Amino acid sequence: MIPSPLKDKPYDDRETDCLIALEMRVHDVVDEAEAAGWARLEAMAAIASIALNQMFAEQEKEVTNSRRAEAQGKVALKASDSFPR
Repeated sequence: MIPSPLKDKPYDDRETDCLIALEMRVHDVVDEAEAAGWARLEAMAAIASIALNQMFAEQEKEVTNSRRAEAQGKVALKASDSFPR
């Protein structure tokens, strides 16, 4: 089981705590990949690539959601402006 963050909100060592929490799981995955016949460096490179791809996808999703919310706000504003007062 992966430990939870110490606090729900951001705190100074949150990134370090996350690294520590995930490190053993990553080691386990690399060990399993090696046992299956993959070289350790191949497995680590694959994990790094997967992590980067997922990070970029999440960032793109956040940008898209932000733009969508901004556009919806502008549409709502324009709709309210079009009604006579």
